[in-house]
Amino acid sequence: MITEYPAYLQKTDIDGLKQFVPAGETFYTLAFKEIMDNALDACEKADNTVNIDIDDGYISIKNKCSIPAQVLKNLSKPDINASSKYRQYSYKRGAIGQGMGLAIAVATINDKDFFIRTNNKCLTISIADRLSFTPDNIFNIQEKDIDCGDTTEISFYAPLNEIKEMLFNYILVNPHISFTVNGKEYSRIDINKCLKNDIDKYSADDINKLCKFYDKPDIIDSFNIANSHKKEILLNSENFAELLKKYAKPVKPLIFGIEPIKNRLAQLDNNIEITAYKKIELSDGILELAVLNTDISVVSVNESLLNDGRLWLYDEKRSMQLMLGRLLSDVKFKAGLAFIYHCSRPEFADSNKQAVIINTCEPEFNKIKNFLKVYGGDKRTSYDSWHLCESKEQLTERIVSIAENMYQSMNLPITIRQLYYQLVSQGIIVNGKYNTLDAYLTDLRKKNILNWELFEDRNRYFHKINTIEPETDIKDLILSHIANLESPAVNKWHNQDYYVELWYEKDALSSYFQHISDKWHILCFANRGYNSFTKNKETLKRFAENREKGKHIVILYAGDYDPHGFVIYENLKKELNVKVERIGLTQEQISQYNLIEMPDLKGVNKIKNDFIRLHGDKAYELDALPAKELMNLLDSSISKYFDPALYDNTKDIINQALLEKIKKNIINSLN
Repeated sequence: MITEYPAYLQKTDIDGLKQFVPAGETFYTLAFKEIMDNALDACEKADNTVNIDIDDGYISIKNKCSIPAQVLKNLSKPDINASSKYRQYSYKRGAIGQGMGLAIAVATINDKDFFIRTNNKCLTISIADRLSFTPDNIFNIQEKDIDCGDTTEISFYAPLNEIKEMLFNYILVNPHISFTVNGKEYSRIDINKCLKNDIDKYSADDINKLCKFYDKPDIIDSFNIANSHKKEILLNSENFAELLKKYAKPVKPLIFGIEPIKNRLAQLDNNIEITAYKKIELSDGILELAVLNTDISVVSVNESLLNDGRLWLYDEKRSMQLMLGRLLSDVKFKAGLAFIYHCSRPEFADSNKQAVIINTCEPEFNKIKNFLKVYGGDKRTSYDSWHLCESKEQLTERIVSIAENMYQSMNLPITIRQLYYQLVSQGIIVNGKYNTLDAYLTDLRKKNILNWELFEDRNRYFHKINTIEPETDIKDLILSHIANLESPAVNKWHNQDYYVELWYEKDALSSYFQHISDKWHILCFANRGYNSFTKNKETLKRFAENREKGKHIVILYAGDYDPHGFVIYENLKKELNVKVERIGLTQEQISQYNLIEMPDLKGVNKIKNDFIRLHGDKAYELDALPAKELMNLLDSSISKYFDPALYDNTKDIINQALLEKIKKNIINSLN
């Protein structure tokens, strides 16, 4: 009997971990980011100093702090958060927390060890069995005594080329921190920085748990309590949590200012200058914008790094406006940008905290847009309005490169619509110009600039009968067929508890679905909208046959995030009366991969209005999901219902051996 998929495997097995990796990042950059964020947060409570050493691909990050022994014990147990930081119990941000466990999981993917040196102990963490259903068996931890004083040092493997630009950006947006990188010092600028603690997020129980880890005077100091109330709180231990919440002061975000940023840039690269600077007070934070005379781009929230696709600007009515990357494309922003946002209460658009929300009103949003347009916008009008490249030559070069990379990454044909969404998301063409791109691609293929074999057209089919030429030797033909004959694989699902089918709305994506279907031995079907009466009857007959075998029926459905896509999904559930699991598109996937919306919301009035009421006024196509992520999604969705312990390939081996024996006898008899 298949067991429930343990939640902790989301943070240890490779497929599960992919949901934590934002678009444009890798496992290496994610590990580096989590540890750097922890180190920077912790050093703000100590001496504002971080030491970094890079040697043979190993990154060592060292600062003053100590990880509590209780937390170290939990690092090898992925079913328990390393600490209570994830639920905002910990005021000593950075020393411990969810980020540490995640960093260990992603940093050990390539079987490289992870080292923690703290509390005069050195812990060497390695993978034992990443897919173990017993959480204690996933990691190996070896411990030995060392002398490390009051510091914590964490070492893990990450190639320098992967994290080089990220390290540059961390130093840039943290001018209040002193960095030493392989002996080179970047001295800090004296800025009055403090931790941003949101006391409103803590319950009384949360505060009591804090007291098990930390001294009460330290907790009081971290929440900016006035001296006149400190004694009162300490003397009333029974009401500690209540009094702490009563007297804690909200911490206002503090900015850097243009001079510290200039000074830091001078330390990093004397050739980089700030050409424009502006401070804008927003609804729940302060934004610093600096335009740079370089192609460097850095997006920061509370000194942590993001990419421009992970920052969303909302208006006061909480309806999504657009992500920063789209805004930069809209204003044709061509310069380097330091987008530094300070906020005491950051909001996140998804559960994995990959996308951050900036709340603005219309005047604030217009200030941002106008500044970007005036000081970094491209004022040239010599190029066509449908693309954002310097020239047609550059546009062509980018299209060819991206199309070839998409094909090579999957070794499967791509569709024009998939390429369209990739070009829009990378700021190469304007959204809503699909037909213009289609015509341009046709011209490129006619001129042999773009390989026509990269694409497939699923809308037009040929019917071809099987014939041979008169001069063909029938004996050679038979021998060739026999030599290449393969034994059909035995159905993997024969002993499984589930019967699974893969349904999808878009026939244009059939190559990807059929590839996964062949791999897993399941039926896949492009329903192209609403099912016919005949198809429904055929489907119900298949389901009845499998129910007689004692199997549970599951349809995995993938469709557009639009009015028709949801109506199709609801009709399938109603008409087939089986479990229909919508695996895509979902709002979580849209946020996780920063998908580009369709220019127009299509559909008849009633279903369109119902969709807007339930899901909002933005629609997205399944084609917008990157092909690799689509394949990973299909794999992980199917694997949940497949129990490897129930699969026996003995019959496959027997059949293949028998077939080889028969083939040999037939070939010998014909010769």
